[in-house]
Amino acid sequence: MATLQTHLPLVHYFRKQIVYSDTADSTISRFKMGTLKTGSQIVYCMGTIKTAFSATGTRVLTVGSNGTTANNILSTITEETATAVMPLIGAKLTYSSDTDVFAKLTTAGTAATAGIAEIILGFVPPTAEGD
Repeated sequence: MATLQTHLPLVHYFRKQIVYSDTADSTISRFKMGTLKTGSQIVYCMGTIKTAFSATGTRVLTVGSNGTTANNILSTITEETATAVMPLIGAKLTYSSDTDVFAKLTTAGTAATAGIAEIILGFVPPTAEGD
């Protein structure tokens, strides 16, 4: 019988759930998801609105590593729509240093009294050999 071979590295992921009442753990309404190590490659990112954010006004969820805008990986998930899903846009990004990844919640208008968003960012970390 043939021996099953596995290929490394495996896909790792960061998962962040943001509830309407959460307080950002970083500046500018950003929530830190994790730190990508130098040489990591993003393979997917998905944002899903599990429960619509219940308030009038504009609410947008983004994911990124580009400073205060945090939108170069995933952009413009409209939070008023339950089950809204936005697929990956940042797979071509390369990281020459360890890089923090944030989810950003941008709000304008009346404060929400309900709402849940979930973001999953899948990536392949560098191997010990650096490839």
